[in-house]
Amino acid sequence: MPICAVLPVVIRGERLARGISQYDMARDSGISREMLRLVENGSSVPSLETMARICEVLKMQTSELLRKSEARLAKAA
Repeated sequence: MPICAVLPVVIRGERLARGISQYDMARDSGISREMLRLVENGSSVPSLETMARICEVLKMQTSELLRKSEARLAKAA
């Protein structure tokens, strides 16, 4: 299973854990709500720039997001 299969779950989980709505995340990151929805449901793989913007709102490093995704991927294996 590729990391892009678990990345959406981790992004959505981190957003929800912080109590941030999709609307607020989109507004604060400067990406459209539709793009965020596509990323979170796995229909679109975020670019590095989009991922960095999402992480900025989540107040986490992109490397941390990737580590959490890799850990989730390892559990699924």
